[in-house]
Amino acid sequence: MIEKLRQKNCLFLLVTLILACTADPILGIAASAPSKVVFTFGGLSERSGILFVAKDVGIFQKHGLDAQVVNVRSGPVGMAALASGETHFHVGSATGASIGAMAGGLDLVFIAG
Repeated sequence: MIEKLRQKNCLFLLVTLILACTADPILGIAASAPSKVVFTFGGLSERSGILFVAKDVGIFQKHGLDAQVVNVRSGPVGMAALASGETHFHVGSATGASIGAMAGGLDLVFIAG
């Protein structure tokens, strides 16, 4: 009796695992397109270099992001790109441009500054 119950449980577990592993094709769920994210930076440094490393080794792609890394002329250009919505993130220092933009009302957040 216990052996039959164990076999049924194993069979149920096996079917559940197979369905879980193949659910996308069965249910017709397509993988969603990666979300587009734009990063800007104002100069090559160890801070901006990490963007290229992450892109080259596929970290952005692994997490469903289509990352575009754009070199801008300076911090003020990066702040203008953020303010206009042309970019999502700017990698740079807390300089007069970024602090001035915040003082002027631009909603910015510094991360790991």
